[in-house]
Amino acid sequence: MARHIVIGDVHGCLDELQALVRACGRTRSDTLCLVGDLVAKGPDSSGVIDFARETDAACVRGNHDQYVIAWKAAFDAGDEQPALGKSAQKVVNSLNAKQFA
Repeated sequence: MARHIVIGDVHGCLDELQALVRACGRTRSDTLCLVGDLVAKGPDSSGVIDFARETDAACVRGNHDQYVIAWKAAFDAGDEQPALGKSAQKVVNSLNAKQFA
């Protein structure tokens, strides 16, 4: 029977996310849902984004994710970028173009 595995507030903690998914015994028929705040605070936001894509996870945007997206949209438009906290600024500096897309 297929399941929905829902995990929230990952905050850039890739190792912990991977351990949790393994502990759930995720199979190919299960849907992984990451709900809110994939990035910021933890050590590997870019790794979390890559993992979400590689595992075809469904994702819901959280406020920390939105801060980074809003900054990138302003940057791309040539507008003044909103101020970011240290954690969100670290994310912006670590992501490549593919991860922003």
